[in-house]
Amino acid sequence: MESNSQLEIRLINHGGTEHNHFNTLWKIRELLNRDWECCLNHYCRKGNFYTDVLAEMSLDMHGDATLLPNPSQEIRSYILADCM
Repeated sequence: MESNSQLEIRLINHGGTEHNHFNTLWKIRELLNRDWECCLNHYCRKGNFYTDVLAEMSLDMHGDATLLPNPSQEIRSYILADCM
């Protein structure tokens, strides 16, 4: 599981019983403790920016899959701004 919130990861790993979402945190802990390999990772929100933009763009697309051989104009403008 990946999250851009260090707080979420800390709550899952060490959260107390007084948290508003205790039941959800408990269920996540139960899943993590099953007999399988699973880990929690923190990633920087900025590092996932392009994925977020593509996910938002996909909401406007119809069909099962879309191949983007080149970055769309929207993505290209973000990439160029990131390079400067």
